[in-house]
Amino acid sequence: YTAPFGGGAAALTVNGHPGEAWGWALSGGFRLLNFLMPKDRIEAAYTIANGATGYTHGYTSNFVYGSGNSVGMGYAVDGVFANGGGINKSDSWKFELGYEHYWNAQWRTSLYVVYTGISYDSTATAQLCAGGLGSGLYGAVTTGSNCSPNQRANTISTRTAWNPHPSLEIGLD
Repeated sequence: YTAPFGGGAAALTVNGHPGEAWGWALSGGFRLLNFLMPKDRIEAAYTIANGATGYTHGYTSNFVYGSGNSVGMGYAVDGVFANGGGINKSDSWKFELGYEHYWNAQWRTSLYVVYTGISYDSTATAQLCAGGLGSGLYGAVTTGSNCSPNQRANTISTRTAWNPHPSLEIGLD
């Protein structure tokens, strides 16, 4: 990409990029019906990806509120490169497990757990953690040698649904 600079008198080449790199993802799962009780079910799925975080992370950043009112933030990207270098793809995964119990024909409750993670190789970590404002996603806000873009996140959720009529469902998550 070349852009005019200084009123078109000179050209500035920016955002040099490497060639293409292909990512992949593999996913599998199972469902057991009439598990423990009639109509109850349990489901599980696992996905692993290399350079394809869209299959394991439904979002591009995580915000997690922790103790002491602090906030942690992490990026989930397919790959990282620096000008003149190749693409260093990320490795990511997701495990999902869910159970749904029918109390009767109108009431049911579900419980589900999701565990996700992403990791970067040492070259990508160095690029993401490069020091200096604007030279790395994490380097601008992280000092010292404790910078790591690798992350893990887990969630546990529940939902109760009521069907007062076959075509109406009211739920609380």
